[in-house]
Amino acid sequence: MPKPKLSPLYGAAFGFNTDRRVKPAHFASGFLLALTGKNFKQKSLNFTVASPSKKEPEGNYKLDQLKVHLVERGSINESMADRDVHLLRSHLQSVADNDDAVYAMFGKKAGFGSDYSISSADLISRLKDNDGFSGHFVKIILQRSADGRKILEAVVNWLQQERSVGRALLSPLIDEEAIEENLEQKATTHLGEITIERRDAIASLMQTETTAIARVCENANEMTLETKLRFVVMALGCWLAAYLRKTAGTGLNESLLLLADMSNGQSQKMREQSRWSYSRFREALSACFQNFADRGNFSECEAEWEWVLENQEGKPKIEEFYREILIRNGLAQPRASRIAAKHFELQPDTLHVLTLSALGRHEGLVALPEYLDRLFEIWAISFGGRSSDSDLLAQSGYTGLDRDRDLTPNTAGLVALLIDLGLATRYSDGIVMCHCTPNFNNR
Repeated sequence: MPKPKLSPLYGAAFGFNTDRRVKPAHFASGFLLALTGKNFKQKSLNFTVASPSKKEPEGNYKLDQLKVHLVERGSINESMADRDVHLLRSHLQSVADNDDAVYAMFGKKAGFGSDYSISSADLISRLKDNDGFSGHFVKIILQRSADGRKILEAVVNWLQQERSVGRALLSPLIDEEAIEENLEQKATTHLGEITIERRDAIASLMQTETTAIARVCENANEMTLETKLRFVVMALGCWLAAYLRKTAGTGLNESLLLLADMSNGQSQKMREQSRWSYSRFREALSACFQNFADRGNFSECEAEWEWVLENQEGKPKIEEFYREILIRNGLAQPRASRIAAKHFELQPDTLHVLTLSALGRHEGLVALPEYLDRLFEIWAISFGGRSSDSDLLAQSGYTGLDRDRDLTPNTAGLVALLIDLGLATRYSDGIVMCHCTPNFNNR
């Protein structure tokens, strides 16, 4: 039996393709295109900043021909030396392609996509399906709740009303012509229809996380356009991770939790148990396809499921999506390819985003225990610092963790990072208070 296209299977399982690496830039392109419906090719920008190919550059990707092209369009002066054009290109690459997601798209053979790192309505350039329609999926689910619509409205307003510094720097290379594009129709063709009933059920499942991200939008509103869009994209990446966690946990009839090691490698047991937490989530996610089949989710893609059973032991490709969504959004480390070393460990920007999701801008100081409770209730992340964590972790299968030697020092590592970020203050009596507005006066 020849391999069929598995997109309908992934669509029936999750609502989007999970068979690929999805970087934040890929997700952002798909999500923002789903919101605006306008896709920009941006040829001159692509000629200038596309990642170098292993093959010899061709056409306007060659430095000499790029210079002629930019002179003809009035982007640079003819007197500009070749070495300066090369230097300009290097600087602009670091600005527009810091996710390594922009490839040469207009040569003899198109590259892997052109997903820019800069936030701007006219830099939405989804020329390949690199996000697996995950951006479109998140948009149609957010549409089904009041808090979700607040998120969509905030992002659209930001794009319409503001222009980033990075966008201003790239303005001599920007083309204004856009292609109208309807991702709803394309997604349905590839993945199958996601009914209103299914959308409402997922929106209900994800209501807590959606409300938290609406809070991120409110808290981040006064930040620069680059920062707030980056934070919201990161928050939505965490939303996707939570959606996968809840979906995988349903098949196990239990709630998966993420045990984060913040001990900076000082506790071997914390690291080992956090690695097990990462592996447990991954294995549950891989195994949940059989649960989908048992519930009849694959009734319209039975041939695809039969092929997966015969050729992939009932476990379709999902490892790369899982790894990228966790690591690229700062939930897990390290980036090295060795699966056994991976564990949950929040990176600084991710901790900042999750703090914005848990604390209101106007509520003032929140005690550390309440802060930890909120992070767990929203994101199912445990650091071992709550009074109930010892029992909860033991009941969930995490063994050998001592409160004094492992859990308390791990929470201290979290507090130290919060203080470094200006998101917590330790008072003279030892009480730690958390806040979403950075304050560095009491470090």
